[in-house]
Amino acid sequence: MVDDGQSPGAEFPLVSVIVPAYNVGSYIDRCLASIEAQTYANLEIIVVDDGSSDDTLDRIRLHAAGDARITVLTQENRYAGVARNHGFAHARGEYAAFLDADDFFEPSMIESLVARAIETSADVAICRSNYFDDITEEVKPIDFSLLFVDPAKVYSGRSLRDVMFRFCVGWPWDKLFRSAFVREHDLAFQDLRTTNDAYFVFMALMLADAIAFVDEPLVMHRTNNAASLERTRSKSWANAIKAAIAIGEGLEDRDMYDIFERSYVNWCLNFSLWNLETLEDDARNGLVREMGERLAPKLPLDASRGFYFDERERTAAEILQTDRLGAQCRGLLLASEVAHLKSDVAWLREHTAALNGELAWRDEAIDRLQREKQEVLDSHTYAVGRRVMAVPCAIKDVLSKKESG
Repeated sequence: MVDDGQSPGAEFPLVSVIVPAYNVGSYIDRCLASIEAQTYANLEIIVVDDGSSDDTLDRIRLHAAGDARITVLTQENRYAGVARNHGFAHARGEYAAFLDADDFFEPSMIESLVARAIETSADVAICRSNYFDDITEEVKPIDFSLLFVDPAKVYSGRSLRDVMFRFCVGWPWDKLFRSAFVREHDLAFQDLRTTNDAYFVFMALMLADAIAFVDEPLVMHRTNNAASLERTRSKSWANAIKAAIAIGEGLEDRDMYDIFERSYVNWCLNFSLWNLETLEDDARNGLVREMGERLAPKLPLDASRGFYFDERERTAAEILQTDRLGAQCRGLLLASEVAHLKSDVAWLREHTAALNGELAWRDEAIDRLQREKQEVLDSHTYAVGRRVMAVPCAIKDVLSKKESG
């Protein structure tokens, strides 16, 4: 634990925690309290109010009055990406962390990630995360927050080329970034209503020389929050494609497209299908049109066997290379549904096999018990016992008849 009185230095570098906040009066107190209570004390906390119309700004200022580490910035409503950029422009820390205002950190989050980043000279350090249900307050692990890596090892972005868009999620709040690295590569969040973090996060990961991990869930991500922008993605359905295309352009600008093409194309398809499945009809049609116009040209015409990770992506690619909007929409949804059904069938087969195994074990146990019973019935001891017990049983029957007579 870092002593509260510790002055900045190489051992305990300053960390900037940047929080964009918009109409989160119900959540901001817990968010800021979780940062203020960090076991790592050498922090600056930069909170950017994004034009809130509720009491969010008043609550932020109350926290700032009680903690000199808090800086309050304000802007017109431009959404979280612009707010994070605004906050980072004022950041003095050697490392930067970003936290959404309805989420919160575990007490050791910053300390654990800073220690790991220093130990490994990491450009990015990542931890696991949990879901926190806004209604029930139930906590569940986010199983896909870290996959396909050994958390004890350190990786470069290029070494993760085949799993780049799958080994972690493209959100920033479970990660710690080295500030000089971010500035060196001129990384920024996109000016989008939603999906404004994907470009920043994935470009940072692909450019990183060292990515390190802490194998613990240290962030609580609030879910079932009816007020979150995630619930209203149909209003900004095009942002998913804009983010995906920007990542591809970023790779081309840095001459890295060939390195990450397979992972990138598969992610574009998978991400677009997920958006398509969760949007309303008008937004779906618009998204499919954008996929056909902007994503389809990036699909290889002669993809080698195994280029696509599974049947879902391969089928989606074939459909997108047609021209009819209606066929594309129906085909993509059908392909996605078929993929889900195949997954369900695979699970049922596995479950059935397990039940058959259990039934076979029980049948074997019943057969064994029946054999043991028969062996007892056939044994000499059992026969002698029956003859010995026959006399007292006969006497009992005679006495019973006399009494009744």
